[in-house]
Amino acid sequence: MTTDYSLRTHKLRHSERGAALATAILMLALLSAIALTVLAVVQTETKVAGSDLERTQAFYAAAAGIEKMTSDFSMLFARTSRPTTTQMNTIASSPPDLASEGFTFNQTIGLDNTTLAAMRATQGITNGAYPSVTVQDGPLVGLTASVAPYTLNTTATSASAQVNLTRTMNNYLVPIFQFGMFSNEDMEIHPGPAFTFNGRVHANGNLYLNGNVTFLDKVTTASEVVRDVLRNGATHDGTVTFTSGPLAIGSASVVLGPNVGGTFPTSPTGTVNTTWKSNSVAAFAGQLLSKSTGIAPLLLPLQLDGNQTREVIKRRMPNDDTTLSESRYHSKAEIRILLDDEAVSAGDASGIPSTKGVKLSVTTTTDPYYFKPQPLNGGKALRRIADDGSFIDTGTTAPLQGATANTADTVRNIRNPATPDTSPSGRTIPGGSGIPGRILIEIVDANGATYDVTRTILSMGMTEGEPNAIVHLQRPLWMAYTQGSRDSTNTTNPAFNGDPAYTNCLTDIINRTRIGADGEIQTAGGNPVQDSNGFLTSILDDTASGSQPRRSDAPGAAGTWNSVVPINIYNVREGRINSALAGNSIYERGMTSIVELNMKNLARWLDGVYDNTLLSGTNAVSTNIGKPDGYIVYVSDRRGDRIKSETDAAGNTLSTTNGLVDNEDIYGPIVATGYTANLDPGEDVIDSGTKKNTLQRDTTELPDPLTSILSSTTASTLAERTARANAIASWTDVDPADVATPKTRSKFFRRAVRLFNGENLQVTGASGKLSTTLGITVSSENMVYIWGNYNTTGINAAPAAGVSCLNDTTQPCYYTGNQVPASIVCDAFFPLSKTWFDSISAMYPDSASSRPGDRSLPGVTAETSVRAGVIAGNNLSAMSATAAGPDAGNFSATSSSNESRLNGGMHNFPRFLEDWNDQRFNFVGSLIPLYHSTQAMGQYNTNAEIYSPPQRDWAFDVTFRQPDRLPPGTPQFQYIEPTAFRQVLY
Repeated sequence: MTTDYSLRTHKLRHSERGAALATAILMLALLSAIALTVLAVVQTETKVAGSDLERTQAFYAAAAGIEKMTSDFSMLFARTSRPTTTQMNTIASSPPDLASEGFTFNQTIGLDNTTLAAMRATQGITNGAYPSVTVQDGPLVGLTASVAPYTLNTTATSASAQVNLTRTMNNYLVPIFQFGMFSNEDMEIHPGPAFTFNGRVHANGNLYLNGNVTFLDKVTTASEVVRDVLRNGATHDGTVTFTSGPLAIGSASVVLGPNVGGTFPTSPTGTVNTTWKSNSVAAFAGQLLSKSTGIAPLLLPLQLDGNQTREVIKRRMPNDDTTLSESRYHSKAEIRILLDDEAVSAGDASGIPSTKGVKLSVTTTTDPYYFKPQPLNGGKALRRIADDGSFIDTGTTAPLQGATANTADTVRNIRNPATPDTSPSGRTIPGGSGIPGRILIEIVDANGATYDVTRTILSMGMTEGEPNAIVHLQRPLWMAYTQGSRDSTNTTNPAFNGDPAYTNCLTDIINRTRIGADGEIQTAGGNPVQDSNGFLTSILDDTASGSQPRRSDAPGAAGTWNSVVPINIYNVREGRINSALAGNSIYERGMTSIVELNMKNLARWLDGVYDNTLLSGTNAVSTNIGKPDGYIVYVSDRRGDRIKSETDAAGNTLSTTNGLVDNEDIYGPIVATGYTANLDPGEDVIDSGTKKNTLQRDTTELPDPLTSILSSTTASTLAERTARANAIASWTDVDPADVATPKTRSKFFRRAVRLFNGENLQVTGASGKLSTTLGITVSSENMVYIWGNYNTTGINAAPAAGVSCLNDTTQPCYYTGNQVPASIVCDAFFPLSKTWFDSISAMYPDSASSRPGDRSLPGVTAETSVRAGVIAGNNLSAMSATAAGPDAGNFSATSSSNESRLNGGMHNFPRFLEDWNDQRFNFVGSLIPLYHSTQAMGQYNTNAEIYSPPQRDWAFDVTFRQPDRLPPGTPQFQYIEPTAFRQVLY
């Protein structure tokens, strides 16, 4: 039994060993399969992980490319609003340097034409303009901008991966005239009479708010809001109100002043208002914001390259970079009028180019710059032409010349040679005022080609009153005593010589009569009559009624009404720079020599009125004048500007005039001791480049008022005052130290441009002509006077109390007459009322009450009104309020309205020369003190003998919110905003 069991057990174990082997082999095979599977999975995961890493690296490489393109794109648009294809391609071809990491890039950048087309279609834009939008966030929130959408695309490729990223961005262009008031530095507002303003307000510097003012729109500053004190540290009465309520004393962003810890060392010292940041947004509903509540400076492209804002009005320089050149109005302009001294222009790096222009005093016919007026259209320059281009005058009514009984075939000359010039037909060309200078009038066509049209345009007329003259350089003496665009006596002369009845104002005489064509008035039989206030009435033609007018071969004798003189204005603000100076003296520094533009004739030129008549066959036809977004006229008169060594931003030294009056003694002199030894820091209005921290006092460009007096007579009678005014009207500003024969260098650099006869700047208003969507900008680096209405016939009714008259015909008070988008850009601007006449300031420098604004006003609709955006300069306020020294006239020990050494504030930004006696001055547009004046250097002075302020009916022009209603050449701020970012998957 045992044996059998043992055998069986043996046999069973033997069979189990066979099964175990099979099981082991099976398990080994299974484990091998599992191992192989795990190995395969690991290998696959390793490959996947490697691929993900490569794609991740490629993604980050592409991201680096798109970010660099974004940065370069933003920097480019910070410098220019019109990048070239080359500039864009440069950005696309400049990826990050990742070649060592194995990456290459393919990048593109350009307009998103699909999005742009859709936006244009939505807004009905068919002329290629960019769509307009309201900026929704950022520093320009709420403003209307034109927008250009762009697409940035980058593809980063390595040996085994490729990633494509796309970013879309909007480039917003916000015009500076979107602001009702904008200051690049401090802004001061402290009116006495109540002043309400409807436009947006911004200052890059500190904002000083005092006086009685109400703001209806957003007010921002990139620095501090100061409520307690004026810029000079003095206090001021008044209530500052926003739509949400008043801004109380002590509740602005700083208390007492912005100089906190030395941040603004020349400003009043104060402390931070710790409750401002939390309370201002809630208290004023976001209407008043400052640096601490998120406001940053707004800068123009040229500023980001380190240039001063005043460069926009200066002449081009030979080494300007693209951004600076494109920012200058000189470069933008389609019509350029430049004047230099004759004797020195050839050595001036910024002077009139050689071979161009003419010299006004040259008498040698072989001189290449010799000029005498040429007959136009067979000798018809003195014939009046209607707006449709037809001649009003004929051969039987046009002026005759002297004793020849032949029709005069040329206009008057400037020089007055001993032997008069004659035209090709032998007719006498009468002489003129004898002023010297070299002048260039140049136009630019749509392709950028330039044409020297000096001889042609001057042959249309150079004398105030000649019927087709555009640029006036001289006038008959009687015109210096004629009111501008309204005769305050309301006296109407009878129909005479075939002319209709007309009043004694200059626009009526020029636009409606033939008197200007021969320039001569009747001086016998009681005509003209000099009113007891100094101006002329009973201005009649010197030719018998019904007879053909006749021009004398020579001007009238010196001092007679028909003598020919320069166009001079004595500017009391620039002459009597402080109240301690004698009021009845005429200071030479106050004399300004004028280049006058007849804006009506300029508009007629641009509209083609003269193309088929006087300009037929010449290069000066209107079709040769480009008009990309309207017309820009640039005027620069540098006669008397001395050539000096100037260093530009790149460190290059040039010999050049500079367009600056290099005399910054604004708050001097102290009469008892002469000029102070140390000029006030508040006088350093240039403060840039090699002139930084260096104040100039060059009395060869701006005369010392203590030693340079043209007349100091104590004139009291009308005859005495008239004799003095006649001498001032005849002043020629020739430098006696000039060694040339004849003397051709101007003594001083005191130049200005005047815009006259500019009430209606539309002719037909047709498509492609001056109209509500095609406007005009006049820019000058000189002072600008605006005489009478500009771009409007006035207002229809008096505005309600506390309300300003708007440029909106749906409102109860609105501006009337034809309108074009218009702006004026200059060193400083001086409004003159309709009843101003030029001799009045020389007759009555001691009495502003004898220089009334809008004399004998018959009603609201006759008030002087201006409709334009204005960019100009102001003076720099000083941190000083003292009763001592030359500024005593601005100091009051008994008043809290102490304006010692201030620039007058925004409410005095227009520089008035008349006694407005609270009479209303109407202005709608935009007020932009973009820089400091460097030619109009006279300080703001509250002395009542210099001027008295008007009632300020001022408003922002709401039409400037429409892109097609902006003045041509309007500077624009840039704002770049990313709008989308995505990866393109293949």
